Amino acid sequence: MPASPHFTSRPDRGIRANRKAAGFSLIEVVVATGICTYALLVVASLLPVGLVSIRSANQQVTQTEIFNQIWSEVNATPYANILSYPRLTSGATYYDVNGTETTKAAAVFTVVCTQPTMTLPDASGGSYPANELNAVKVQIGFHVDPTAVAATDSRVTTRTFVIARRDGSLTSVPNGW
Repeated sequence: MPASPHFTSRPDRGIRANRKAAGFSLIEVVVATGICTYALLVVASLLPVGLVSIRSANQQVTQTEIFNQIWSEVNATPYANILSYPRLTSGATYYDVNGTETTKAAAVFTVVCTQPTMTLPDASGGSYPANELNAVKVQIGFHVDPTAVAATDSRVTTRTFVIARRDGSLTSVPNGW
């Protein structure tokens, strides 16, 4: 009977050929799985840091939008009427996560506007007269009333808008930007 092409005279030669064609060994699979698991754990450990950064950036963008809205309102208020600016007399104003004015219950940001007393030096080394200078201090608290915590609290951001009338003209300068 003729020899089959699948069988050889040495039986171990066929087994080795089948073993090489079979694929990965168990050790290779375990090592590869360990490396992939380690890489996935490293990537997964970076996710919370990225999410905190995104949340902080969104918070800063919303606060800037609120400051810009108030600055526009201050610029639109005639200099003679700045003391009766509605946000100076109404107490706290509340905003949601998108920077839209809302109720206290739905608020994420609490905004308090006050009028600080300040002097601003002029170009001649003196200072503007009291009737030529006003300011609006805006404090925005993130999940906190800015008047209830220390000024150095990281949840509170403060900007002061200095409004000076010089030679009949009105200039509004955001201080601290």
